[in-house]
Amino acid sequence: MVRLRLALPSYDKEALIRFRVDKSFKTRSRITKRTLEVAKAFGIGVDEEKVFRVYKEFELEVNPGEIIYITGESGSGKSILLREIGRRLVRRREFGGVLMDHELKIDPNEILIHGVGRDTREAIELLSMVGLNEAYLFLRKYRELSEGQKYRYRLAKAFWSGKKTIIFDEFCSTLDRITARVVAYLCQKFCRRRKLTLIAASAHEDLIEDLNPNKVIVKRFGPYAELRILDPKPRPCSILKHLKIEDGTHQDYKMLAAFHYIGGRVGYVRRIFRAVVELDDLRELAGVVV
Repeated sequence: MVRLRLALPSYDKEALIRFRVDKSFKTRSRITKRTLEVAKAFGIGVDEEKVFRVYKEFELEVNPGEIIYITGESGSGKSILLREIGRRLVRRREFGGVLMDHELKIDPNEILIHGVGRDTREAIELLSMVGLNEAYLFLRKYRELSEGQKYRYRLAKAFWSGKKTIIFDEFCSTLDRITARVVAYLCQKFCRRRKLTLIAASAHEDLIEDLNPNKVIVKRFGPYAELRILDPKPRPCSILKHLKIEDGTHQDYKMLAAFHYIGGRVGYVRRIFRAVVELDDLRELAGVVV
């Protein structure tokens, strides 16, 4: 059961939608030899109906232009809440149309530079925002991308869809954690600049700083969820705190040259510097200055 409390907007204030969610599922196991063996081994009933409550009297307010991040353990009910929010918001014109990530349809032979943007400049802006900013990637087909690259392209397609509300499950979950932080940071900057509403869910809690949301929902196992109301302020990407500039070598240059459109032999240089990201137990080469 899902109950909605809705406050209709007046003409002199922002539209506001309030949810109250009570969600539970009823299940009954089919009696088989194996289910009986499990019931006997663990001392549980197999022929009785079970009720699993996912949310109990959870309330949420959503305003156009907000960024909301849902996090918590896998299987705790994040996707259920995402679907419920999407189902409610799609009826409200104040949210400018709703796109959920599973609704995206992409031609496998679509060339990236043709798939987004009104022109080449805007296409490069959108692709760069999601970390697909290598010249050779612009010319590749969707089917030729890695899974992480495909995910980032799907993000770019979503932001180019014309919808004002974007809902993404497993947000940046397939990306390495450095790339995920950078993409989260660039996405929230893009959304705020264009006044888009972004609602994202992921089991990773390391994106909160860079996504800089208005609200964070922490879902644990059981029927309860914690709602945190934040006051987001403009701030730099968290990766910059872990970035170090140090003396580099020609080998550092060679490692990254293949990714640059004018890569190859480097002329005479007096000195080479490298940018290194040190995050947790990871140390990764991020750039080279010659």
